[in-house]
Amino acid sequence: MNNNYDNDNVMSLPGRDNMPVVQHSNQSLQPYDYREQRNQEDDDDKINLRELWQIIICRKWLILNIALLVFVVSLIATLMMKPVYRASATLQLNPEKAQVLEYDVEAGTQAVSSKDFYQTQYELLKSRMLANRVIEELGIESQFREAQLARPFFAKTLDNLRALFTSDTAGSEDDTTGTAGPVDTKELMGEQPLADKLLENLSIQPVKNSQIVTVHYDDTNPERAATIANTIVDNFVEVNLERRRDAATYAENFLTEELVTAKSKLLESESKLNAYAKERGIIITDNKESLTSQKLRGLSQALTAAEKDRIKAESEYTKASQSSAAATTLENSAVQTMKKSLAELESQYKARLKSSSLFEDSNIRALKQ
Repeated sequence: MNNNYDNDNVMSLPGRDNMPVVQHSNQSLQPYDYREQRNQEDDDDKINLRELWQIIICRKWLILNIALLVFVVSLIATLMMKPVYRASATLQLNPEKAQVLEYDVEAGTQAVSSKDFYQTQYELLKSRMLANRVIEELGIESQFREAQLARPFFAKTLDNLRALFTSDTAGSEDDTTGTAGPVDTKELMGEQPLADKLLENLSIQPVKNSQIVTVHYDDTNPERAATIANTIVDNFVEVNLERRRDAATYAENFLTEELVTAKSKLLESESKLNAYAKERGIIITDNKESLTSQKLRGLSQALTAAEKDRIKAESEYTKASQSSAAATTLENSAVQTMKKSLAELESQYKARLKSSSLFEDSNIRALKQ
């Protein structure tokens, strides 16, 4: 667009002095070609592969040197790294309900979902408490002590400053109170607990759609990795058993205390009841028999049996008295035997009388008697 103008094209408006008005010629206005600009932008967005290839060819030795350097560094780092071994142990998690009494009374009233239960067990497997038990049982504290501290490069300077300020504070306390507090070395900069060091190499992998969970432990020593993995599983089982045993012990103590309390209340109630019954003259009978009541019951049974025997004997006596004495004597075999013996003795007595005197023969006197 041409913006040039001359004096011939300038005119003045009425009432506006020295205010030029430019009159443009129609020949100077031309339409703007947007298609040309769009084509130019499309050309700028295109990637020229030939130019890129030429750049790569020109820089090929630099690219090869960089690739070779990366390969050598990676190879050296790989060779310097210690091999890491993974040991795995399998564990089955059974959600069991705690039962205290024999007739299936549950100790807990609130049900726990399976998802919450398994997540709780996973967190217990990764707990510091379990890690400390494993370290203490295996006695591997010294092995973890070397790799315990993950200290930055400025940690030594911070330790020196801390020791300086600590010594000054301790000196001032000695001047005032005469005592200085001990410095806890576990609170120094960069120190890491042993349990956390063990848990760094521990991983938990649940098996999908099952109650199985796999415990992995990574270590540079394969035997130590296997020992730690197995010990973690064993201690986890022991912790669960201890927790259940503690719950059972607590329930037993609770029930024992409740039983003692109930017995004392029962004895007190029975004493009050007996006193009231004695005062009112009431005889209390129940299913529970004391020693005296058992004796009374035995005597009553014996009395009943004796009465039955008496009635039976009276009945037999009545029958015997109604029958003739001769018939009863003949029916008695013992009487018949005695009569037979008497007859024999009388015959012997008569025979002796015929042969000798009564007073001289002792056998005759015996027979007479």
